[in-house]
Amino acid sequence: MFDFAPHRGRRVLFSGALLLVILLVVLSPTEVAAQSVNCSGVSAWAANIPCSVGQLVTCSGVEYKCQQAHTSSSSGSSDTRWNSGA
Repeated sequence: MFDFAPHRGRRVLFSGALLLVILLVVLSPTEVAAQSVNCSGVSAWAANIPCSVGQLVTCSGVEYKCQQAHTSSSSGSSDTRWNSGA
């Protein structure tokens, strides 16, 4: 009477899903945009300034958060008292 094959429908559904996944992978963007740092209202790093825990400063476009109270050095070298990516 009828030539009904239920497995044929599953095969078609699987093929369609596989094609959709392949298209999504091929057409998806490959580059990820970098996150920008919002430095508005954050002062630039300066030497010989008292720094308190939690204080934010910027240096060369990077935002830093003070981890230990201290007076900033005149050398400007990075140390463990600051954490980038605040």
